[in-house]
Amino acid sequence: MKKRSGGLAEVLLLTGSLLLACLMGEAAFRLALGDRVFERVNFRSVAIGGANQGASAYDAELGWVLRPGLKSAGFNTLPYGIRSNGNDATELRSGGVLAVGDSFTAGSEVHDHQTWPAQLESLIGQPVMNGGVGGYGTDQIVMQAERLLPVVRPRVLLVGFLSQDVLRSGFSVYGAPKPYYTIEDDRLILNNTPVPGLAPVRDNKFAEFVKDIAGYSLAVHRTMMAVARDVWLATPRQVYVRVSNDPIDVTCRLLQRLKRQADASGIRMLLVMQYGSGAIQTWTAPSDDAVPVNACARTMGIQVVDEFASLKAVYEQDRDALRNYYVMTGDAFGHMSARGNAHVAALIADALKQPAASGRAQDYTPDRLVPGDGTNLIARSESLRSVVAGAAFAALTPTEASVDGHAVYRLAATGATSEHYVSLKPVQAAAGGFTVSMYAKPDAASCLRVVLFDRAQQGMLADFDFAEVSARPNPVGTASARRAGIAAAGGGWYRIWLSARLPGDDPQILLQLTDKDCKESFLPNREAVLLRALQIERGQSASPYRPTSGPGSPGFVPGDGKNRIAHADALETIVGQSPIATLAAIEGSSPRAWRLAAAGPAGEHYVGIGEISAEAGPYTLSLEVKAAGTSRLRLQILDGTIGTIGDFDLAEGGALLTQIDATRFGDVDIRPVSGEWRRLTLTAPLTTGRAHILLQVMDRDGAGAFAPSGQAVELRKLRLERGHAASN
Repeated sequence: MKKRSGGLAEVLLLTGSLLLACLMGEAAFRLALGDRVFERVNFRSVAIGGANQGASAYDAELGWVLRPGLKSAGFNTLPYGIRSNGNDATELRSGGVLAVGDSFTAGSEVHDHQTWPAQLESLIGQPVMNGGVGGYGTDQIVMQAERLLPVVRPRVLLVGFLSQDVLRSGFSVYGAPKPYYTIEDDRLILNNTPVPGLAPVRDNKFAEFVKDIAGYSLAVHRTMMAVARDVWLATPRQVYVRVSNDPIDVTCRLLQRLKRQADASGIRMLLVMQYGSGAIQTWTAPSDDAVPVNACARTMGIQVVDEFASLKAVYEQDRDALRNYYVMTGDAFGHMSARGNAHVAALIADALKQPAASGRAQDYTPDRLVPGDGTNLIARSESLRSVVAGAAFAALTPTEASVDGHAVYRLAATGATSEHYVSLKPVQAAAGGFTVSMYAKPDAASCLRVVLFDRAQQGMLADFDFAEVSARPNPVGTASARRAGIAAAGGGWYRIWLSARLPGDDPQILLQLTDKDCKESFLPNREAVLLRALQIERGQSASPYRPTSGPGSPGFVPGDGKNRIAHADALETIVGQSPIATLAAIEGSSPRAWRLAAAGPAGEHYVGIGEISAEAGPYTLSLEVKAAGTSRLRLQILDGTIGTIGDFDLAEGGALLTQIDATRFGDVDIRPVSGEWRRLTLTAPLTTGRAHILLQVMDRDGAGAFAPSGQAVELRKLRLERGHAASN
């Protein structure tokens, strides 16, 4: 048989043909898009602003910086990591303009000459040094400016912020470790310095190698950006860690520090506020982070160039036209395109033609943090069920336990896959700073979300992670001075707190459960958190807990144990006859019990105990109740036209307090006793010396008027005693 030859040559020919076909396809793709056919650019590296692929380097002060001396056809850097403007300059030029910012300033996804600093240089005829670095927060941007000012010695300083850069200043790790600031004793405190390096991780070096090589293909880059953008741009070490600070306050204080340096050196300073495409498409006004930062900048004499209005006008006139201002990958918006950057450059050039803004750094006065005043604004803090305004797939019920004499409640997820939370009634208080604090103990739930907001839904939320013992505050609207904290308190308990300065009145609290992975929407699987000592106070720090009901509260009078209801062991003899309800003793019951049942025609169904002699003061009605046809019962204590109503849900463990007319105080509570029995208490003031009690059967859905069909409850141990609580 003749031996076959030329196998290697055939393989090489096939490989070469495939490679040539790929190159021709790439060239055709670039020609179709109007791109340069022979330009050697790693499009993936450009898209992520040089944040990896060897373009960035660790920096102990800033976290990371662009490497100096990078050279490629579209992405080049000068000394100090300054990005080239696409000209022949190889050294820094002083006496002109210094621009600092994040990837929108650095110019991700465009070539050197297409960034807005490069285009601004052409418009104003002065050197513009581009010190932008991808991924920076406002804290890093200011620190970068402070580093470069003595090097570049500019006459004009442009501070470029993307609106979300403000939030980045609230992270200690944003993709990589970074510095961050907190405010302590009214001073900026730098943390995480020197910035720690990333912990070793097992990188998939082969996958990164393939991405790096494929990144030179515009066709591959555009395809991956369209079908798997996150995978394509992801790096092996992306981590994000939130810290407890107020990013807006930190940003404004840092701008003030930078403005002082600019004022001292005679440098004109401008703030350039930019936005991603989503903000332009969906928002009607600049973001809740941008607005206060713009305002504080103007107060201290920083001229503000905000692109929102101009880009919004473009979008409202022709929605498709906005695509020209951002780099598009299919229908996915990226960073600003060459045209978008030209738009920004023109806005800045026009602003520079105007007189410099008046004002100096000292004209701005940061908000001072006011300590908590220690006055608990929750009216009945030991009877939380009485202050619940509503619930969604969650139940807040008292337990039989207490800690330090304070009631312990269990917040548990119920129902189907959804979010699970309860909201408390708003407290009546004018706008200002407020702090919410409580003790929490996880029970099959790793995290708890607490939301503080005002009447206009402005405020903040904080996610408390018990496993990591961390607090992550996030803004809700325009509230300022947002902070949160968590500390172990022993016995598995943690004290958690959050504070914010609310622009509106009547603060309100929402408590939301998460699952074991800290996700908000989930199918319940016994997730619960124990809570106690809930407090909301004026000020921006948590004070020791001060109960407003129960033992330890101001003016608390314990129950004296003396039953004012005569013949309480023979209720059927003292309850007035009623055609709409019956009260009958249950034979053989011990302790003695009665069955209260709805009767007669449709309407309300109740019995009354009248003319109870009781001197003026606080009184508590208590009894034990068990559902027997309905789980709903209403209790009323009446003192003439003044009185208190308590609505009880035996099944859910719920209690709702309603005060009539001029009642000065009241309380309501429900607790498990044994089996299906629940102990109900209702506290009210009496002033006339005569009390009346009503026991009303409610329909199964809580309605007061209904046609009887077996609705009834069993009750025992009825007692009315002087004091704010029932004695044992």
